[in-house]
Amino acid sequence: MKILMQNRVDAFSAPGGDTVQMRKTKEYLEKLGVTVDISLALEPDLGRYDLVHLFNVARIHETYLQFLNAKRQHKPVVVSTIYSDYFDELDIKGAYGIKGSILKKFSKEGREKLKCVYRAVMDLRQVKASWRLLKVGFTEEQKQVIQGADMILPNSNMELAKVRDNFGAVRDSEVVPNAVEPQFIEKDSSFADQYGQKDYVLCVANYIPRKNQHNLLRAMQGTGLVLVMIGGIVNTHIGYYKRLKKMSDQSDGKIIVLPKTTQEKLVSIYSGARVIALPSWGETTGLSCLEGALAGCNVVITDRGYTREYFRDMAYYCDPADVGSIREAVLKAYQAPPATKLKEHILNNYTWDKTAEATLNAYRRVLGK
Repeated sequence: MKILMQNRVDAFSAPGGDTVQMRKTKEYLEKLGVTVDISLALEPDLGRYDLVHLFNVARIHETYLQFLNAKRQHKPVVVSTIYSDYFDELDIKGAYGIKGSILKKFSKEGREKLKCVYRAVMDLRQVKASWRLLKVGFTEEQKQVIQGADMILPNSNMELAKVRDNFGAVRDSEVVPNAVEPQFIEKDSSFADQYGQKDYVLCVANYIPRKNQHNLLRAMQGTGLVLVMIGGIVNTHIGYYKRLKKMSDQSDGKIIVLPKTTQEKLVSIYSGARVIALPSWGETTGLSCLEGALAGCNVVITDRGYTREYFRDMAYYCDPADVGSIREAVLKAYQAPPATKLKEHILNNYTWDKTAEATLNAYRRVLGK
């Protein structure tokens, strides 16, 4: 079985949760004997592949051209949707600066088209796909991919229900949970020793408005707790990163802002934390919270999206729009004993070997094997 996985053109230069999901699924499928390649091209030759696996309909314009390309070449398509409709609230409440002021004046469709044009200006690889979206429409492209795929692979039953609510019936579906590496259980004090900090609050996420670090920083003020933030700097959100860095510089050492790092170094960073916090405007999963929970951290996570299916009653949920709600959740999590039940729950349900098995089962169903 030969599979081609495809994602947005900047999946490696601006990696996110979809990048992790794609790479790890590939890695563990190969352990099961599946041949998997990755291409970020919009219209590659698919002659040698049995099936195309697309990732991410939240940023649809590239996925749409990849979908059309597969259909032209008569290849079956499965789609890891990674879908949510939380962008409306983000654009209205979480956007900042001139860009935020402009976005608030438009409808959802208009906002998505404006963002698409902005991305194309910042990254010329997106021009062709962006131009097509302006003609077809953001929601229409999502609908065609979701309804036209041979199978969709949402990360939760809650996501599947949301897709059906917003787009109607799909041809077929298989829930494939997101997952985590068991390595985060390991204990390593090297980060705590280097920075002279332990039992801190940790946030691991790219520095973008959707992750809502700005409200987290506001919530941490006056608590006396140390916040460590790890993340990638995204070229379309440089202003947001500078905003966070300025707040860090004025925090008397209580806020530490660090760049993205390797998975191996993250083991040590998680190991020294007491709480992992992700008060995003929405999450389909919350990968860093899965990782932090394995390291023994208590979890503070957004109540927007599908997080309750993963964390159930073993996390502290917050309203991303309410600084007081975020602060209360962080303080409760910090004062509570470690959530050992959550660690066991994740190990039993959300590991990459299980994700790969579910994905392979989906491939076999589509291919009739």
